[in-house]
Amino acid sequence: MNNSVTIHKYFIGIICALGVVMPDSMLLAGISYRTIALSGQPAPGTDPGEVFDKFGFPLIDAQGRIAIFASVAGDDVSGTNDFAIWSQTPGALTLVAREGSPAPGMGTGVVFENLAGSGSPVFSTSGHIAFQATLTGGDVTEDNDLSLWSDRSGSLALIAHEGDVAPGADATFSGFGFPLINASGEVAFIAGLRGPTVDSDTNSSTWVESNGALRLVAREGFQADGFLPGSLYDLTDELGLSDQGGVAFRGRVYRPGASRTATGVWNEGSGSPGAPALIVNQYGVAPGTEPGVVFDEVFTRVTVDAQGHVTFRGSLTGDGVDATNSRGIWSERTGELELVVRTGQLAPGLADGVVFTGVGNPVVDGTGTMAFFGSFFGPGVDYTNELGIWLSDSESLRLVARDGDPAPGTEPGVVFDGIGTYIPNASGQVAVKGFLNGPGIDGSNDTGVWLIDSNGTISLVARHGDLFDVNDDPTIEDLKTITWVDYRGHSTGDNGHETSFNDAGELALRMRFSDGTEGVFVATIPEPATGMTILFGVLGVMRRYGPAC
Repeated sequence: MNNSVTIHKYFIGIICALGVVMPDSMLLAGISYRTIALSGQPAPGTDPGEVFDKFGFPLIDAQGRIAIFASVAGDDVSGTNDFAIWSQTPGALTLVAREGSPAPGMGTGVVFENLAGSGSPVFSTSGHIAFQATLTGGDVTEDNDLSLWSDRSGSLALIAHEGDVAPGADATFSGFGFPLINASGEVAFIAGLRGPTVDSDTNSSTWVESNGALRLVAREGFQADGFLPGSLYDLTDELGLSDQGGVAFRGRVYRPGASRTATGVWNEGSGSPGAPALIVNQYGVAPGTEPGVVFDEVFTRVTVDAQGHVTFRGSLTGDGVDATNSRGIWSERTGELELVVRTGQLAPGLADGVVFTGVGNPVVDGTGTMAFFGSFFGPGVDYTNELGIWLSDSESLRLVARDGDPAPGTEPGVVFDGIGTYIPNASGQVAVKGFLNGPGIDGSNDTGVWLIDSNGTISLVARHGDLFDVNDDPTIEDLKTITWVDYRGHSTGDNGHETSFNDAGELALRMRFSDGTEGVFVATIPEPATGMTILFGVLGVMRRYGPAC
């Protein structure tokens, strides 16, 4: 049976009328919600009659402001003007860019052609937005139709344009990867190059734009920092951008005529702008391991915290290394590169003899605290409870959610049966998308989103099949059945990437409903309560009704 908000309203009224004081062990987080946008509502900055249609994943900054990528519908809307980007500055949604609208400063007749193909925009913790776009009209050709943009200066401005000179590279830009943006509004990106002296061995490069100036970080075919002379960058990817403006990246290195390449991780946060420091290289000594153990070929999802400390997942080879202990996570968050967790080591908080068998890519907040997906095996562990989400700071490592455990906010006997995306924040909270199994569970109600507070209390935010009130007015009830809910995971926004969860415990969600509509919402989890509290989320998803008592 689906949970309804009406039941919750009456339950809260009974609790208040009886004057019941709930013991701390029974207190649940008072999650509150606000509606940002709904399909069918007027789309700000567009013509009368034009409304929101479909939404991409919403993004959020440190102050709770939202950025969204969405399509619009209306009589004059077509495939040439149906996608746009909005952000909140400071409260109401403001149109940033729309397909078919003029591209500022690009000349007469030049308009944005395609925003949908560029993926989501990125939104910094300070509310700056950046995105990739294709252009059309005027003197635009296929050789100069790609561009990067930002609103850091208060209005939309060009960051880089295909066909423009790449400073100091004796080449012009030829295509761009997706941008990153930090709290200062600096933008990092990978760009292709072309020109008379450019070939397939020198046509990729990494850049940072700051206050209108472009700086080359690394270029394919040029000397790889930290390696022997004659060692050249082959490829750079997996960028991270700290609030200090330093770029971290993964790359391959080769020597002309040599038969093999090496992999490395570089960080400007440990060097100086324009001079990335080599943090670790393939076949180099792996901190925290036994003598003779070195890093192997795999380095994935390099990320940085706000201070520029690098974290990454890697593999090992060497004496005593086998399939049971060859993976791990390393971080510079204490100032030096240290091992955080390794397969084969004991999993804290579980039964004696339970060890990690796998670790996923870490998601790191601005302070260096990270969440990661881990698998484990040992006494009492089987296929129903062998997976979980772990939270690690500089002092501890703890399990925060595990397969097989009861799923709060659901019916008796329902348990977690798989973990999706997860994000920690600097307040010690974690957002988790989970999957369910148990009595009455089927494809209509087997997925939800939970928030975990700093005490480890898990509270349901939204679940497929539940009723949800989309109206912010506490006197008006507009219930819809959720058919899909999700958020942008795998980043906290402190590494230049986009995020849906901030340090204030605000989670930006996208939901779809059984009537074909959808919307963007923000759920907020407060710090753990003590003593008497307003009880929300007893059996399902709560909405806002003003004071309960």
